[in-house]
Amino acid sequence: MNILLHLLLSWFLLSLDNSCLAGQHVPAAASNTMSAVEATAIVTRAYQDILHRDPETSGLRTFTARLTTEGKDEKWLRKALLDSPEGRNRARERKHQNIINTILLSIPFAGLLIIFFRRKNFKDFLFKVTLLTLSIVLSCIFLEILLRVRIRNAGKNNEDTFRNLQHTSVPAPGTRVTLREIIQLSPNPMIVYDLIPGISVQFMGGQMRTGQDGFRTTPGSKDGTNAFCIIGLGDSVMFGWGVNDDETYLSHIARQLNPGPSSQPVKVINMCVPGYNTVMEVETLKQKGLQHHPKLVLIHFVENDLWLPNFICRDSHHSELTSSYLLSSISRTFGGNLKTESFGRLADSTSKVPEKYANMVGEQAFSRAIHELCALGTRHGFKVVLITTWEVPAFISKASTEAGFPIIELGSIIHEYCTKNGITEFQGSPLTISKKDPHFSPIAHKLASDRILEFLQKEKLLQ
Repeated sequence: MNILLHLLLSWFLLSLDNSCLAGQHVPAAASNTMSAVEATAIVTRAYQDILHRDPETSGLRTFTARLTTEGKDEKWLRKALLDSPEGRNRARERKHQNIINTILLSIPFAGLLIIFFRRKNFKDFLFKVTLLTLSIVLSCIFLEILLRVRIRNAGKNNEDTFRNLQHTSVPAPGTRVTLREIIQLSPNPMIVYDLIPGISVQFMGGQMRTGQDGFRTTPGSKDGTNAFCIIGLGDSVMFGWGVNDDETYLSHIARQLNPGPSSQPVKVINMCVPGYNTVMEVETLKQKGLQHHPKLVLIHFVENDLWLPNFICRDSHHSELTSSYLLSSISRTFGGNLKTESFGRLADSTSKVPEKYANMVGEQAFSRAIHELCALGTRHGFKVVLITTWEVPAFISKASTEAGFPIIELGSIIHEYCTKNGITEFQGSPLTISKKDPHFSPIAHKLASDRILEFLQKEKLLQ
């Protein structure tokens, strides 16, 4: 009896510990210098503990660099991962899973205890244990069926939601909106969704307008038959998440390149849409941008450009019998199957990506898109410059070198500003729009425009 109670108590305490394993980890004290090998091991372990996957190449390189060159420690790294959109989603999943596991595992143990204390003889005990086991099996089958019905209904609802993007209503001028309220389903399956044309709203705290072409307006841009056309391809960073139209770095570039009426007009088109990945960006240029005869294309890479786009409808497999939703997917049944995170979650295996989106995810998809962009530039006579915020991952450097694209890395000017102003942490500083949102603030957009213009003029790419 004492042994049984001890086992039950140990199991219960262990389940509580597991629910906050990632948050309670106490890393070793950071030393002044950290080797690349040690930093790689720390980053890999933190990803596995918190996000339950190995780090993607770009994330591994970025965090390793910050640990080895900026004096960051493991505690900072784990906090950054926990505060990320994927980290918060993982935390919710762990919480749901632990609650459900505790309930499911407590029921049979409670039943065994009741039977043990009320047993009259061994045969009676064996009969009741058998009866309890049969009841548990039947209950699990019932729960499995119930979950499959729930998933089927959730899938239908989410498919309806996805289709409703085709019939999105135009938000009233000046209203505060979310990303879901400013997009519509694209007829091109490789673009997935695009911005609603002709709107004027408050998006994430910034004034945002779109033209009839469906692109965000760029104050300072000039049109004309002889205009030098620059097209910006990117997602939420280049788009200008959380800032006004005239505060994006593309708008700064347009104003600085259009100083007076005597100069050649420069037309700057912001074709960025939050949540886009590189494949969608290049497809957007093919379908909507080439008609403007660009002379220069700026494409801004961020980590989630390797990921699934926002607002996709995941495939439903509620009729398959090869896996149990009760055992392996119970924590995810409460979220449906429409992916609407602020940032797309990286699929660590192509087998987990819906088949119709498989060619849009990962480093190979990025490399294919970059080589296609190179071919488009050769065919249509425009130059391409790739922009990154932080250190350039090896696969980006390789693809850009093969394509002949120069790279502008914005990290140097950001580090310079931080050093000059005594800023030790980028996120939450005046360079981000809030403590929890790392998107560029108006100050960071101005810094980015200065760095980009300096590079373009030095390399004579504006001629």
